[in-house]
Amino acid sequence: MDPLPTLIAANFIFANNGAAQAVDNDDGSSFYAIEDNVFYDADGFKMDYGGHGSTFHNNMVVGKLGGGSQCFDLGPFLPGLGDSYCNNTCVFPGNSGKGSLGFVPCDKTEVTMHDNKYYLDTYENASIGCSGTDVPLADLFEQDGIEENSKAFPMPSDEELVAWAKARLW
Repeated sequence: MDPLPTLIAANFIFANNGAAQAVDNDDGSSFYAIEDNVFYDADGFKMDYGGHGSTFHNNMVVGKLGGGSQCFDLGPFLPGLGDSYCNNTCVFPGNSGKGSLGFVPCDKTEVTMHDNKYYLDTYENASIGCSGTDVPLADLFEQDGIEENSKAFPMPSDEELVAWAKARLW
């Protein structure tokens, strides 16, 4: 028997003063529906150490200005108990290179990922750390069956970011 998910929706959340994630699903937290939020100065979706069965949909994450942020950091799951990360917008100034977007178990039975938009300074190098191997975003769907219709783009203007945040929060 699964509980109804705990809903976290329509918030504007800062993860400043040394916080990493704006919402930190860790140590077995499960069944969260995190939707339609704007996270600023934050990492995106984190789920590890036994947590499972959560969704992270329709969120906008603006990472730390100095770089080093991640859109997601998901641990391995049992087949059928993974998380869903779909239709999100991640904006990460300063990120580039290997694993620039985050880390996941690249098995479509463990994680559902699609229709995400990623904005980076060097968007041509957008990649995901997949079960210990760095995979370019463009190759993920063909290789691992995840991230269908997900794409990387150059950084938007500040005006675009503000407009997107307002639209996301209704």
